[in-house]
Amino acid sequence: MNRNKCLGCGIKLQYNAPTLPGYIPPAKQGEARLCQRCYQLRHYGRLRGRVTGEAALESVQNALRGSEVLLVVVDLFDPEGSLPKKWSTRFTLPVVLVANKADLLPPRTPWAEMEAWFVTLWRTRFPAAE
Repeated sequence: MNRNKCLGCGIKLQYNAPTLPGYIPPAKQGEARLCQRCYQLRHYGRLRGRVTGEAALESVQNALRGSEVLLVVVDLFDPEGSLPKKWSTRFTLPVVLVANKADLLPPRTPWAEMEAWFVTLWRTRFPAAE
C-alpha cells in the first residue's frame, strides 16, 4: 500500500493547497490516510466540491495501475447509465461484470435471459474489449 495516496480515492496526498484534491492539514502529515474530501464523506456524509467525469476517470485509472482484474458493478435497472462508453479504453484488464440489485428482479424473470442480455449489451457497447 502506498502511504502517499488517499485510501479513499487513491489520489496523491498533499499538504499545501486546501482547495486542491488530496489535501491533508499539515498537523496530520504522516498519520492521516484519507484526504480531507474523503474524510468528510466517510465521517460526516458530506461531499465537498464537485466530482467531474474527468476526476472520476482519473480515479479509476489510478486504481487500475496496480490491478490484475477489473470488477465493474452495474445497476441492473440502468446498465447503460452504469457503463459510460468513453471508459471502454480503460478496459485493458480482464473484466468481471457484476449486476447490482438482482434481488429486485421479479421471481418469474429467468436469470439466463438477463445474463444473455448483459453479454449482448457488453459486446454492442464495447466491441473492442472482447
